[in-house]
Amino acid sequence: MKSAGFTLLELLIATALLAMLTVVLFGGVRFGTRVWETAESSAAGTDRVLAAQATLSNEIAAAYPLFIRVSATDAHAAFEGGPDRLTFLAPAKSPRGALEWVTIGTVTQNGVRSLAMWTALELSPDSRPRLAATLLKGVRSLDIDYFGAYSPRDPPAWRRDWSGAVTIPSLVRVRATLVDGHTVWPELTVATHVSVDQGCVYDQLTHYCQGRI
Repeated sequence: MKSAGFTLLELLIATALLAMLTVVLFGGVRFGTRVWETAESSAAGTDRVLAAQATLSNEIAAAYPLFIRVSATDAHAAFEGGPDRLTFLAPAKSPRGALEWVTIGTVTQNGVRSLAMWTALELSPDSRPRLAATLLKGVRSLDIDYFGAYSPRDPPAWRRDWSGAVTIPSLVRVRATLVDGHTVWPELTVATHVSVDQGCVYDQLTHYCQGRI
């Protein structure tokens, strides 16, 4: 009469197969977890980029084309743009009716480079800009271009800088590369006000010209 049960060889084979299945199973779980974490991190990074772009778009689109007369022979639009920094006038959040200088650029804090925005009231006794918001952390590079007619004699074209012109650019293009290789910055192009009233003396309370030069 044959005795019932498993032989030692059969138990060893079954144990080995169970160990192999366990390794495959947990390997699949670890892989799925890494894929999930990567996708979640990428989605969160994309949301942060879109939020930063929305803020930039709103601020740049609100650029006020104030014409500044320094002297009888020196006059220009209140807009100073470089390849990685931009300053312009826009309606202030507070107090109502005022204008504020808005500066967009990068700042490095604790070894981390970030896209940031500074503001300063135009007529404030303390005109030093204050850091209003850190828009996006982990920025490797920032590139800003400007499109428009730099002077009445020039045809519209893309430029790397915009300073001392008689008008503001009609388009501002913002490109950036990020430290996080999984997150992409979509190219952002914002339309601004396209004309400057060179004879207007702006009244900040009424938002109309109080006189003309």
